[in-house]
Amino acid sequence: MATICAKAEKVITFNHPVVVYTAPVNFFQKNTTLEFVKVEFTDSATVVTVKSDTPEKLTFTNPIALVSESKQYYNIHGFEQTGLSYRLFFDPMPATTKYFDFMNHEYSKNYFGIHDASYEMNFPKLSSYDTSSEIITNIDDFFKPGIATLIVKESKENKYKNFHDVTWTDIGIDNIGPGIIYNMSMDSLRSDSNNVETYIYHLPVSYPHFSNYVPSCINDANYYLEQGKTTEVNFDKNGRASFSKTSPMANLSYMLTATRLSFFESAKTGDKALGYLAARFNLTKKEIHVLQRYFIDLNKLIDIIYLDDSVTENTFIKGNFVNKKFSDYTLLRKLRADDPAYLIMGGFRGRVLFSDGYDNIMTGLHANNKGELSLSWNDMADSVMEADKQIFHTQEPSLFLQLWMFDSGELSHAISIYRTNPNDKKKSQVFNDFMTVHRKVITNPCLRNLFEQKYEELMKSKNQQKIEELNIFGDK
Repeated sequence: MATICAKAEKVITFNHPVVVYTAPVNFFQKNTTLEFVKVEFTDSATVVTVKSDTPEKLTFTNPIALVSESKQYYNIHGFEQTGLSYRLFFDPMPATTKYFDFMNHEYSKNYFGIHDASYEMNFPKLSSYDTSSEIITNIDDFFKPGIATLIVKESKENKYKNFHDVTWTDIGIDNIGPGIIYNMSMDSLRSDSNNVETYIYHLPVSYPHFSNYVPSCINDANYYLEQGKTTEVNFDKNGRASFSKTSPMANLSYMLTATRLSFFESAKTGDKALGYLAARFNLTKKEIHVLQRYFIDLNKLIDIIYLDDSVTENTFIKGNFVNKKFSDYTLLRKLRADDPAYLIMGGFRGRVLFSDGYDNIMTGLHANNKGELSLSWNDMADSVMEADKQIFHTQEPSLFLQLWMFDSGELSHAISIYRTNPNDKKKSQVFNDFMTVHRKVITNPCLRNLFEQKYEELMKSKNQQKIEELNIFGDK
């Protein structure tokens, strides 16, 4: 790579660059962090001096660029190395630049909000955004299974083109195990006169959520699919992804793709950094709402449910879930117990959290000193309903509780036990208790309908004996 020497005249510098947010390194990469030492703005180049924390030589094989306040890209075209320090030469940015982003493509670290220490950045904290109004108003439609369309347009000149192995992981409501969907359909590949190839996929979706950060999915773009809607992803010749403005969650999809923001990294960034990203990527109110629920509330949710030692409101000893009390979970009252936005970005992780949450709460409240929980279904129903009221201050079963109860594995197990001897009064009573509990808890019309469908499917699949009189929700 040729070295470009910066002119000495008219040099304006960031002498003490500050990085607002550092994106996480990819799991398969070595954890190399760059320290920004100095930024020089000259007539011929923008020179960024960085220092590596590893003696191994850094390689810049991916397209690196600086992105200005006006979101214009300034490409790299040379570098010099002295020991652990590197001088990176980019196209000249305006000398009036107040802040910029350091974008490194494909599995490498990105750095956002780089500015001089003397410059005060005035981006609001993410928690200061007002999302008090109802963002997701029709919860029934949210849980209605459907087909989403994914359109991928890619330049034939893309040097970083990956094989299109679209393995959409659909997280079902009725189970917590992620499954790779192979029964999707794909329209014929099309090419046009502008050297653009188009792929069109049709994928089943149980509820709207992001692609769960699967690296092999279309050039590592984090796309969002929703029942009955179309998402369009475009890749230019440099492998950079963009999203059609008509795509749902288009700005948030682009932000997640560009930043590779992870759940774990969010705990380190704080509200200020997330607020910068929300403003930088022009997130809509709904997108900010989803971002808040996931990166702020879901983080708290995990700490409280698992009673992590970061929670100071209780006397929890790590590894011990027993002998808890309701006051140990009072922080959960600050969360929206009926908001499915937790699932949109949580994907499989969010679904597992809903499933495991009450397991651990019930263990903490009702298990013996050995951590063993032995409750009948009726007692379990009374216990979780009481916990729901105490923790979330809700009279109706929370969405959190209903999703915990919605487990087709448990349903299948209950049916199997009953089928072994349907004339056994004890087993019959347990089975009926199981159904009664679910009738009391699963009150959301859509979830209730899905559960009934799953019940009918499992009963038919057993293909043994029929239960003529049973109606699991007691409706006549």
